[in-house]
Order: sequence, then structure tokens, then C-alpha cells
Amino acid sequence: MAPLWLHRLFPCIFGDASTQITRNQHSAYPDFDLNATHTNNKQQAALNSQTSFPKDYNIVIPVEPKRTRRADVAANPLPSYIFRDLPWSAQRILAVFEAGLNLSGEHGVVDAFNSLRQRRFKVWIDNSHRLKPVTKFGIRQTILQLLLLAQATGCDMEFLFMSQSNTQSKNLSEASRVKAETLEELWVTTNWEDAKELVARSSVLTKMGLQMWIEKNSTASKQQGNQQTTADGPSAPQKSDNRVITQETDAERHLRLLNHVRDLKAEFWQGYDQTELDMMKLTRLHKAAIKQASQQPKSLNSVSFTYHRETGVYKRMMERKEDAMPTTVLILTGSPLQPTESHAIQEFQKDNDVKAPKTCGKGTKEVIEGEGTQFCISTLALDQYMDKASIRCYADVDDHFKGGEDINDLILVNDSRLVQYGLSEKSWLKLLNAHNQAIDDMKFKKDEKYGREPLIVDGKASSTMPSLADVKMLFGQGDEEDDEDEEDEEGGSN
Repeated sequence: MAPLWLHRLFPCIFGDASTQITRNQHSAYPDFDLNATHTNNKQQAALNSQTSFPKDYNIVIPVEPKRTRRADVAANPLPSYIFRDLPWSAQRILAVFEAGLNLSGEHGVVDAFNSLRQRRFKVWIDNSHRLKPVTKFGIRQTILQLLLLAQATGCDMEFLFMSQSNTQSKNLSEASRVKAETLEELWVTTNWEDAKELVARSSVLTKMGLQMWIEKNSTASKQQGNQQTTADGPSAPQKSDNRVITQETDAERHLRLLNHVRDLKAEFWQGYDQTELDMMKLTRLHKAAIKQASQQPKSLNSVSFTYHRETGVYKRMMERKEDAMPTTVLILTGSPLQPTESHAIQEFQKDNDVKAPKTCGKGTKEVIEGEGTQFCISTLALDQYMDKASIRCYADVDDHFKGGEDINDLILVNDSRLVQYGLSEKSWLKLLNAHNQAIDDMKFKKDEKYGREPLIVDGKASSTMPSLADVKMLFGQGDEEDDEDEEDEEGGSN
């Protein structure tokens, strides 16, 4: 790899150093870095300084005003100037939402956001600490808008972080919570010896079979003689020069353990329902999740794991038939995808056909296929700091299936332009309606992915979100509790 200064001076020739595939990646686990170490604050600041994005950029969350009642909205149509007193960026976000509401009849949909009322949405957030600041803000800006849309429409939406579970979720029993928290402790170990010690003194991990796993994998390579043991069994010995490598290193064992632990964590993985969030809390959770991700630097990202997990989850729901509600999985990521990961996703989805009626019993085909796709994965990939090979890997997943078999959709956006302009109404249409084949096949003309006017003007290093009350007003929603109170008062006066 060329020196860092060459990458920075001649990015067109040498590429952005941040996108180069690390040489420390283990071929069997491309989403882990074998020799990664913790990055201190000074090192992280140096990495962040490699981008021109303002380091003091922030997203302003407004104080919620008193909500407008639904009855008032219904009786008085909104005048065109209603939002003119709001900060410019809030006006522009609302203008895009309004344009999305006016996409009536586009590919047969009521509007860009109607699917929020009809489907379950699971929003997976890439919280990798390795992402550039502009990428993190692009993701944060988008999930805050998703939260506003979900709360304005009453959507069944859950927000999940790719490398951090909500161990305090009410959906976990006390026993499951203890297991989840203990697995998190094991996940952040930095080496094989520390992991062994933690497992040895933890009755919870022992009961989960991890002590047996440790013992088996501590002695496996010795027992195999001149054969190397992998996670799937023995394989032919590896040759290096004139030597035969017969022993797996402790670092490699630790990598396999982390991969195994992540699989175990999946059973207890929980997110946050939109009803328990507001914009301030979601912002805090996002920041905390990024900080937590840095505690295990060997984990590069969990994008591939998320594709596998959600496909498997919906497959199990289909087998129970009555649980297979229409579901859209949104993946917001700025992390690269490797060829081995892309291929594995395609093969896994092929082997676990979530639209195959034969797995769901008689008469299920109509239930599963219905109008559009019952299950889909819609990915918003921020690609400014991805190399071409990684972008191609995402596109390969998107293009692998065709017609009624296609459950994947992809929108590629430039990180800086996303922060500066936000998504356009057509991008929202595509992102939220990937289950509709005509929308899945949509192609964008130049700059159609982004808002028409910038959110950030006059050199400011911040943008202001609209309030939930303003978004509800735009969507013709009010405070139902206020309406009920008003009805009670009128009833009491008679």
C-alpha cells in the first residue's frame, strides 16, 4: 500500500486510504480485522481531519411546540406560508415531505409514505466507529427524519444498531437480559487469553456452552497433527515457503470466538420502538452506539451479518405463517462490503427463499406474494468513501434476483451531498416502497436523489430538524389526546 501522504495528495491515482482493504483481514471472516487495536482520541481526531467536513457540524433538535389538534387541521387547510418562520433546513425537509405526499399515483401508490401505515419497518443503523464524520451525520440526519415520519404516521418501526443491542429492552426476560449483557462483556475482550479467563469464571457463559467451545478450540489444532482446524472442521495444511503451518494462532482463535459470540448475541438482539424515542434520545443512542463499537476494533462492520440475520428471521416467521406480516428492512450503511460477503448473502438468500410457498403450507402463495413483495431489504449505502469494488458488491446483491423473486433494493448516495441536500421525495419513495417491483426498478436521473435546495446555507455548520408537531400538521395528524379531551369537555357541558 502506498504511504498515506500519497493517497492524500493523489487520491485519483492511489485512492482514498480509508477505502483500502486492510491486509489484516482474515479470509474466512472478512468483516473482522485480525490485528486491530483500540484507537485513542488523538488518533481518531487525525483520521477525522482527513475529510473537509466541518468538525463542529451538528444537527439542532427543536423544542416541541404545543401540537395542533387534528380537528383544527381538518377545518383549516394549511396555507402555503405556514412554515416560513422556521429555520431554513427545517423548511426544506418539510418541503420534501410535502412533495412526497403529492406523488399520488406514482407507480400505483397513494403517496411516498403510505407504506409506513401498512408495513412493519426495521431500521438497521451502521454504527461503525470507522466511518467518516460526514457519513455518521448523513446516517443520523436520515434516521431522525425516519423517526419523524414514523411518529407522524403511527408506523410500526423499530430502530436497531448493527453492533449494539438494547439489553434493557422490555422484550427480554431477566434471564435473557443477563445472557445478553454477559455476551457483550465477552464481545469486547481484546485477546484469546482474556476471553478464556472471562468464560472460565462466568457460570452464564459456561451454561451457554462457551467453556466447552473454548476447550475444544484450544486443543483442536494439536489433535489434528498436520491438519489445520477451521470452524467447519479439518482442512488441508497451509504451506508457507518450505514450512507447513499446523497451528492456529491465538489471534485467529479469538477471531473465530468473536464470530461465534456474534451469532449467539443474535438470539437476544433488540432495538428501540419508535414509540419510546424522540429525536434527542435517538441522537444520544446513536452517539453511544458509535462509542461502544470502538470497544471491539476487530469488528470492521456487521452489514453482511445483518442481511443474513433478517433473511433468516423472516424465513422463520414464514414457517409460522400467521406471523409473516409485510416487513421492510432498511439498512443505512457507509461500510464496505467484500466480494466473499456479497456472494455469501446471495447464496444464503437463494437457499432461504422467503417467498417460496412450499415452506408455509397450502394456500400461502397469495399471502406471501400479495401485492408487491411481502418481505424486502432496502439499503441506503453512503458510497463516497467506498471503493468501486465495494460498491459493485452491493450492486451484485441488488441485481442477483429478478422480478417477483427480487427482495433487495439499493440506493447509492454521496455522503456529503446527502448531508448538504438530504434525500429527495423520489428517494423516499424508492427507499420506503422497495416491495413494489415498479419502484424497485426505478432509475434516477442526475441529482434526482437529493433535495432541490441545500439544507445548509451561508456557511453554517449545522442544520435544524423540523418538530414532530410540524410534521404531524403536514400529514394532517393532530394530538388525539387533545381531541378526546375536547370531546369529553363538550360531553360534560351538555
